[in-house]
Amino acid sequence: MAKKKSKRTKKPKRSTLVKKLDRLFSAVIHKRDEGKCQMCGAETGRMNCSHIYSRRCSALRWDLLNAILKCVRCHKYDKLAWHQSPLSAALKFIRKFSARAEYLKGLEDRQELVKEWTIPELLKQEQFLKDKLEGLDE
Repeated sequence: MAKKKSKRTKKPKRSTLVKKLDRLFSAVIHKRDEGKCQMCGAETGRMNCSHIYSRRCSALRWDLLNAILKCVRCHKYDKLAWHQSPLSAALKFIRKFSARAEYLKGLEDRQELVKEWTIPELLKQEQFLKDKLEGLDE
């Protein structure tokens, strides 16, 4: 007599969910910012989803106000880019996005927080981002 296979659903792996959320988050930022660099206005070329507080800050990793779309030049290579001159880039961000900068300033204490996302929390965040992406399509 053959054994019946269990029909239990397989629990998703954390690393797989995190990668999926990163891609989804990036898609939301691209759609929200209409495929346009939020620093220089470029609409062509490769665009990056750029975090204000690093992605390493797990508590803010998928906070929609903690990211903007930037062309590769503004993100990494320009003399005032985040990766070349963080202070100058931050000052430019504050001037251009003062309300968002105030919101993020209020989260400074959270940037050091190490958030251990549970699988159910990650799945809930996935649904939130899917809904957000769908809402931007309308």
